[in-house]
Amino acid sequence: MSRQAINRVLLVSSTLILGLAGQSPAQEDQKAAQREIQATRHLERVVNKLEAYQAEAKGIDDIGSLTGLWRKKGGVREGESPIRQIYQVRDVLTYSYLDQTSGKLTVAGFAERTNNQWQGWMKLHCRDCCPGTGWWDQSVLSSGNGTAEIVIKSLKMNPDKCVLTDTPDDVRVDLELIRVLEFKEFLPGKLIHIVAAPSVGGQPARYKAAVRLKWDLRGLGVANFTLAVKPGVVLLNNARNLQGEYEYVIDRPGKYYFALIANNKEGRLLHFDLRSIEIPAIPGINRI
Repeated sequence: MSRQAINRVLLVSSTLILGLAGQSPAQEDQKAAQREIQATRHLERVVNKLEAYQAEAKGIDDIGSLTGLWRKKGGVREGESPIRQIYQVRDVLTYSYLDQTSGKLTVAGFAERTNNQWQGWMKLHCRDCCPGTGWWDQSVLSSGNGTAEIVIKSLKMNPDKCVLTDTPDDVRVDLELIRVLEFKEFLPGKLIHIVAAPSVGGQPARYKAAVRLKWDLRGLGVANFTLAVKPGVVLLNNARNLQGEYEYVIDRPGKYYFALIANNKEGRLLHFDLRSIEIPAIPGINRI
């Protein structure tokens, strides 16, 4: 994959992220104002790191394992998208809401990994009691096995005055990773098709293995995507068929990694999906 292509898929707009700092806290709420000052200072450090990391980016290995589209579990409010995006580069990440129709992102939080823990800030809203009111709260993100949990240490809102009280109100957001790239079975339970024959006389040994990849990016705001196999072979570039299949033929055994990198209409990275498969060797043909 070219450096230009990598820069395109790793692009994160600094203006998008810096826009977080301009959101207003709850009106006349000193607690919220203090939180915004703290959050903005932390945000500046995260933005500086992101810009430095992007300048150094060399390939898909620079994309963090949490990067991708996530679905909020446990239901959402009316009019709220269930889809979230996490964008991670090394030890910093941003958290966004996704408009599934347009693919546009609204950044709502960020975090930095410290002592093996993702610590950061999230922007909360009280849509039911105080429309238009928002404030920052500290958060901790943990993840594993395709799930993530964000715990936000907050305070209850006084609905009459639209100011934060002194009563603790922890908020928990549970997420599950959306998988869009899978291997398609040739037969039930069979993901790999191998054609092999030993050498006979002057006829050399033959070995071919095939795997079929399938994907479904519909309804996720995706405009185009790149499908690649590591180390660095691009199978599809700037593809627009949001649901489809691809058969990849391999002439040697080993472990292969397939990456799907999806972008929105603005060219920003929306989703990163990585799949691996082990192509087996055959004794007598692969010199085992």
